[in-house]
Amino acid sequence: MLFEIDNRYNQGIWSEAMIEADNIVKRYPIRGEGYNWRKAFISAIKRRKQDELTALYNVSLDVQKSEIVGILGPNGAGKTTLIKILAGLLVPDSGKASVNYYDVIKNRKQVRTSLNLLRSGGWVMFDYKLTVYNNLKYWGIVQGLGWNEIKPRIEEVLEIVRLKDKINEYPENLSAGMRQKMCLALCLLSDRPIYLLDEPTANIDPYSANFIREFVRDELAGNGKTVLLATHNLWEAEMICDRIAILLKGCVVLFDKTEVIKGRREGGYILINVLNLSDDLVEDLSCLDFVRSVFPSCLRDSKGEDQYQLEIHGDVEEHLQELLEVCFGHTEVGSMETKDPSLNDIFMEMMERIDSDKAQISDRYKLYKNALIEAYGDYGVIINEKKELLREIKERLDISDGEHKQIDAMVQEEMKPKWKKKAREDKKAAKHLDPAVAELIKLKSELEEED
Repeated sequence: MLFEIDNRYNQGIWSEAMIEADNIVKRYPIRGEGYNWRKAFISAIKRRKQDELTALYNVSLDVQKSEIVGILGPNGAGKTTLIKILAGLLVPDSGKASVNYYDVIKNRKQVRTSLNLLRSGGWVMFDYKLTVYNNLKYWGIVQGLGWNEIKPRIEEVLEIVRLKDKINEYPENLSAGMRQKMCLALCLLSDRPIYLLDEPTANIDPYSANFIREFVRDELAGNGKTVLLATHNLWEAEMICDRIAILLKGCVVLFDKTEVIKGRREGGYILINVLNLSDDLVEDLSCLDFVRSVFPSCLRDSKGEDQYQLEIHGDVEEHLQELLEVCFGHTEVGSMETKDPSLNDIFMEMMERIDSDKAQISDRYKLYKNALIEAYGDYGVIINEKKELLREIKERLDISDGEHKQIDAMVQEEMKPKWKKKAREDKKAAKHLDPAVAELIKLKSELEEED
């Protein structure tokens, strides 16, 4: 085993995991209004630093053999960018990654022949003037399948994705869900050890989606394949993934086993059906120390009658008796059901916490930005007296040096036109003043610039 690892290292192969990313960073230049090739050329010649969007920042994860790892995150979190880097379609700005023990930069050819990729919106690669069979036949030849095995293999994968009856149909006549199945069939054409799946069940009906999930779990991972799955569907990730990485704003904020992630949230919640619902009942339940939140709702049953329900979150399992006593003090109780915390609950709590932190950061930034504008004054110069005051405000608001530079750059960009306009106005006014007074104004501005 040691000899094999040394041999991999000599070939530029550095990881023991089937898929591994180590501190991956990827940035894209932001092209604002008025951007064109001439401005890009001038920026490159003068080596100007362009505004950039950080899609991935120090992303690290690993996937072991026969394991299914899910990547969860909202739109714009960086899931597709990470998939493309691992597939060898994008080059990271920094960090390193390996697939099937091959470095994605040094051994790109070996990486691409080691995996099957299901891309989001991958149906655009198909020729709409060829039938489903001929499209898959073409890509099978590209992937290196032999002439004798192409036809039975195409029929086999179309049977798997429930699309065999459309074998002679044209893609332009297929629905979005059927095209997605066609992409999955293409992904399954060649037998490779690693599968990168970017939202495999998007636009697919529930029955077929459930079949695909079971196929990924039982047939792929069950037969020793390694799967990295990017999805928005929390229930899907909870159902089939061994481990889950939650990606937010290009950063992995949580990466662990599904059971461990669910266990991070203290307590579950309970559903109590009551005959009548009142504000006093909700208030009394909310006042209990072990209750975190109460969500009343009104549901309508099949007979058209209203059914009132209380969803109570907190450490409820050990205090069921107290909850029931409070409920019976106000109304009759119909039924009760305890629920364990779900991945969806944890993800939503995390997003709410991030939104709350973002609002607090935004308030701090606004306060410091206003203090900076006040310190710069009318001419964009901070005098020594205001420097000390600004330093105290910076410490009080807990603004780091990096945040100071970022906010200062925003202030400079916003206020420079106003400072220049003020300087021009003063210069014009000085021409009509007594020469001695004009000289004093000029001397004062020079002293402020030196400070």
